[in-house]
Parts: sequence; structure tokens; C-alpha cells
Amino acid sequence: MKILHLPIKSKYFWQIYSGSKKIEYREFKPYWQKRIDRSITHIKIKIGYSSQNPSMIIELNHINVENIMH
Repeated sequence: MKILHLPIKSKYFWQIYSGSKKIEYREFKPYWQKRIDRSITHIKIKIGYSSQNPSMIIELNHINVENIMH
């Protein structure tokens, strides 16, 4: 099992937890290009960076990488 760790804001964490938010986006900059690959099986989502904050592990169904130019 390969896990990608994503710290997010509380508002979005609880939306994902309740099921009202099903997609999480990241701007595909070099930081994320190094971390996102096809072998990721799960995502650990946590409110912020503190180890005391709530977190959840979600099975990854799909990664979609798009290069959008403006």
C-alpha cells in the first residue's frame, strides 16, 4: 500500500468526510509532480500538519493529471 499524505483545511476535510466533496485538486507544480505517481493506492487526508488533528485514509480510485494552460 502506497499512501499520499495531503494536509487540507478543516472546511474541506469535513466536506470530504460527509461525502459532499468527492474530488480534491492540486495545482500540478514540481512539488506535486515528484509525489504523484500511478502506484499510489491510498490518500491520507489530515486537517493541517499537527499529529493531533483528525485524519482519514481513503482508497484512491482515480488520478487525473491535466495540464491546463491559460
